[in-house]
Amino acid sequence: MLALFQPHLYSRTQHLAYGFARALATADAACITDVYPAREEPVPGVSGRLIVDELAALRPGMRIGWAPRLEDAAAIVAGWARPGDVVLTLGAGDVDSVARVLLERLR
Repeated sequence: MLALFQPHLYSRTQHLAYGFARALATADAACITDVYPAREEPVPGVSGRLIVDELAALRPGMRIGWAPRLEDAAAIVAGWARPGDVVLTLGAGDVDSVARVLLERLR
């Protein structure tokens, strides 16, 4: 299973980076985007990269992508995908907008 995850809110990402990484560690590969801010202002030092770093520490050698932009994350995940793979998009922002992009790239 390939996961494309867009964290939601800076405060949530800051406090739950390890928990997000633990959940994503169950995937075969994961690509994380930057934070969907919603109602929050950016917090210095907080980005989706926190989750990438936690995930790398939890699963050394795991295929992990860091793509601040959704479109770039979709390209990375589509490049990893092979016939029969399950691709899962996760997040509460606008991550669902890449579903079409992924489908087009996977055809």
